[in-house]
Amino acid sequence: MTLVSAFRRRYGRETQEGIFWKEAHMRIIGGALRGRRFMSVPEGVRPTADRTRQAIFNIMVHRFQGEDWTLDKARVLDVFAGTGAMGFEALSRGAAHVSFIDSSTAARAGITAHARAFNLTRQSTILAHDALRPPRTTLACTLAFLDPPYDSDDAAPALAALQVTGWLTPGALCVIEHRTLFVPPPGFRVADARVYGKTTVLFVWAPG
Repeated sequence: MTLVSAFRRRYGRETQEGIFWKEAHMRIIGGALRGRRFMSVPEGVRPTADRTRQAIFNIMVHRFQGEDWTLDKARVLDVFAGTGAMGFEALSRGAAHVSFIDSSTAARAGITAHARAFNLTRQSTILAHDALRPPRTTLACTLAFLDPPYDSDDAAPALAALQVTGWLTPGALCVIEHRTLFVPPPGFRVADARVYGKTTVLFVWAPG
């Protein structure tokens, strides 16, 4: 039985949402898990391309890492998590913990399966919430990834909601992938912007 057929048997037609799985042509780019491949992803989930993910982490490490911010032992937030690739990449590169937030049953099933496959269950928390209405927390993160659905305007309101509910430390680095006009919430500051195909990646500092 292939990995895809095993996923379909476990998570597919038996669920109310009718989840279907496809081959994942993705891998961890760097760190302790470098080269580990993702088994499969739910159809309809759009992962960040490996090359874009590599570019994002290169920029974070070479431009932003220093005395005021570091990826090492960081608490990380992966919102609109999808495949969870950004969060797993962060864990591979030394982050201490990632909270994955996604409202999709299919996405959470895939993240759970990969956390087990990568032996990262203790470093992962998977939350079933709408990113625009996140739960309150006392465990603020120094790094947040946001990759809202294609052509949506959810990035800015989600960022504001995460700040209000305690998910972001003062001065947290927020990495936002978007394809529409983005106006940062009050107090947030865009530090850098890069374009990869149709996607713009913004590096934004939280207030503080």
